[in-house]
Amino acid sequence: QASIGNISQYTKSGKLIRLYCSNSWVVKDLKFGFMPAHPSIFFEKELFNIFGNYSLDYKIAADYELIVRFFLKQKIIWKYSNIHTTKMLIGGASSNGIVSYINITREIIKALNDNGVRFFKATIVFRFISKLNQVLFRE
Repeated sequence: QASIGNISQYTKSGKLIRLYCSNSWVVKDLKFGFMPAHPSIFFEKELFNIFGNYSLDYKIAADYELIVRFFLKQKIIWKYSNIHTTKMLIGGASSNGIVSYINITREIIKALNDNGVRFFKATIVFRFISKLNQVLFRE
C-alpha cells in the first residue's frame, strides 16, 4: 500500500549535507519523532479515500501527522524500495533554526496525541541529537 525510498539534501552551492536513506527506518521510530524520507513515500490513492487526506490543522507537520495516521494508527502495509527519488535543498519550514524546531516539535506532539499514540515527550524534544549524528557521521 506504500513504498518508501531515499532522498539527498544539499546546500545552495551543491554540497551534499545529508543522504537520507530509509532502509533502517521502522514504524516505531514515529513515536520518537522520526519519519522516513517523506518526499520518497508513494501511497496508493485508495489510502486517502479510506483514511483521509492531509489535515489542515498543521502548518508544518501535516506530512508527519498523515504518516502517523497511516502507519501507526491504521497499520498500513509498506516496503522499502531503495529508490532515490529526490534531491533537494536543505532547510525549509521544519528545519530552519530554533523557532522552526520548537514549532515542528509542538506539531509532532500534537500529531501523536491526535492519533492516540503513546510516547515520551522527552524523546521528541531531544530528537535533534540523533539528527545531528546523521549529518556529522554520514558515510
